[in-house]
Amino acid sequence: MFEAELVCWINSSEVLLLREDDRTLLTRCPANAIDLGHVVGSGPVNVTLADGWLFQTDDHDITILLNESGLSRNLRSWEALRPRLVSVVLTTIVCTWLLWKYGLGILVSIAIALTPPPVINAMDYSAMQTLDRLLADETELSDKQQDKAQGIFLDLVRELPADQRDGFELHFRKFPEEFGPNAFALPGGTVVLTDALVNEFAKDDDAIAGVLGHEIGHKVEAHGMRQIYRSLSVYFLIALIAGDTGPLLEEFLLEGQLLLQLSFSRDHERAADDFGLTLMSKAGYDPEGLKRFFAALEKYDGDSDWYSTHPLSKDRVDSIENFIESGEYR
Repeated sequence: MFEAELVCWINSSEVLLLREDDRTLLTRCPANAIDLGHVVGSGPVNVTLADGWLFQTDDHDITILLNESGLSRNLRSWEALRPRLVSVVLTTIVCTWLLWKYGLGILVSIAIALTPPPVINAMDYSAMQTLDRLLADETELSDKQQDKAQGIFLDLVRELPADQRDGFELHFRKFPEEFGPNAFALPGGTVVLTDALVNEFAKDDDAIAGVLGHEIGHKVEAHGMRQIYRSLSVYFLIALIAGDTGPLLEEFLLEGQLLLQLSFSRDHERAADDFGLTLMSKAGYDPEGLKRFFAALEKYDGDSDWYSTHPLSKDRVDSIENFIESGEYR
């Protein structure tokens, strides 16, 4: 790399590249054979000559002499660091936030409505295959225990409107001890009870009904699909703005999205609690059972709920008490 001078004249058809110290002619080529590349804001201008010489300069007036296109010149002007650029960036940030806050909910609802049931069922099947391969073992519950829970499950499903009953299946799995008494619902209606939950509440049908009603609520309200589509929407929105996210930004997005989604997950959990209370009451079960379930789970709560997608059990017990006292489930 050395100092050089690019000599050109307005309306000239030829450009000369001279060595700065001794004015030696390094190369010459037609002006229309020069490649300016893309000039970014106030960054350097890279001029590639026809025979491979690369001339770099901070003088942007050279782009005028070399007949830079009007579109490229306007784009470079907008990219320069000026108050105008700052206002454009701030406007973009505000519009992005408004779209994420208010627009994504509408788009997610549309996406859910347009998702074919076979696709959702395939998601359930794939999730169960993964769980069985990595975490879960075959249930050790007796046929009597399974039949009893299945009966409670069918009681609840029968109370749903006819157009909401399709797709529900109840499965049992044994999970590692650290999972404790647990249950979850997949987007297509597959509900899983752990052996630990059935064993711990073997004599409390109302508690099991409350848990199952809660999980049924997740499916009916499409909470799982909403979480999936919202997460994908946020990721693609940031990728659209930032371009290729790269591994570091991808890791940041995954961690950041967990925090962004906490409020939605907790809202979904509270909504599923209310749904379960109403459904189990209609099916003839005592809503106090769900309160007993969460009271028993308090020992599994950590010291902080910051990283939890679920509200703390003690807070849920309080919310259920208020819900029962209000009589809203009747």
